[in-house]
Amino acid sequence: VRDFFFEHRNYFDEVDRRAEALASEAGVGTDLLAPWLVRRLQARHGVQVEQAQEGEDKRAYDPARRLLRLAPGLAAAQQVFQLATQLALIELAPLLDALTEAPPLREDAASRRLARIGLANYFAWALLLPYAPFLAAAERLRYDIDLLGQQFGVGFETVCHRLSTLQRPGAPGVPFFFVRVDRAGNISKRQSATHFHF
Repeated sequence: VRDFFFEHRNYFDEVDRRAEALASEAGVGTDLLAPWLVRRLQARHGVQVEQAQEGEDKRAYDPARRLLRLAPGLAAAQQVFQLATQLALIELAPLLDALTEAPPLREDAASRRLARIGLANYFAWALLLPYAPFLAAAERLRYDIDLLGQQFGVGFETVCHRLSTLQRPGAPGVPFFFVRVDRAGNISKRQSATHFHF
């Protein structure tokens, strides 16, 4: 799955453009995007959203009951991320299937599932940080991660994720790589818009 993302330079044009179009359709900032997504899930897909109990997963979806449960205490951007991920898994299902049914993922169902979740997460980041406005802000702010986080109401890691995806043909950003490392030096996440020898 990591190779699949790397082969695409960590950029998926149609997924990114669908997220950007949805952000434009919503026309609201991060603080108001979660309620807008709740209404869309309910109106378009019959999905009810409710708060989960303490200790449950951040996002749990029951397709039989069309019920999405979100953990309590999520910040606005975290709510948007979880709602948008679920929306992508439902609304973009044909696109996600088409992208993940090509080799080398076709032969491994577990890899396809993981790649679909990765693409749904990609959609969520792209909805929170739409390509053109985010790239313009990044260039204006000289890629200052803290200032970008303040402007878009998201955390440091979310900005770093998005910076590593800015490879739209005709409008590329700086090709960042992103690595999350714990205190012991274990790499828990990595993605790259360019070659980086790990």
